[in-house]
Amino acid sequence: DSNNSSSISNDDQLIYAHRAVLQARSSYFRMMFASGMRESKAQRLEIPFDKHDFLCVLEYFYTGALRVNPTNVINLLEIAGKYNMDGIKYELNEYIGTELDIESCCYLIGKVSSINKL
Repeated sequence: DSNNSSSISNDDQLIYAHRAVLQARSSYFRMMFASGMRESKAQRLEIPFDKHDFLCVLEYFYTGALRVNPTNVINLLEIAGKYNMDGIKYELNEYIGTELDIESCCYLIGKVSSINKL
């Protein structure tokens, strides 16, 4: 049913998700779908993030398990910040506080530095 699901696009591939799941896990999507604005009726949502990272987010939405590692933690933080995903922010804070080592930190510092140069 078109009212129950949306396709999410990053200009590369479509990903399908249930609106109820998006609304339950993100105040951004909850407000967007309830707003009555054009986006609330759209069947396709444009997401400007890497498909694999957003799939990690959707996996978390459906299962409660977040696959986070040093190579995706920054992107997941960006997604969680943009779409008000408090559960993911909490999981990422836990990961950063307990799992990062010197090598991971060096990788992240390099990644953040390259992002800041853009």
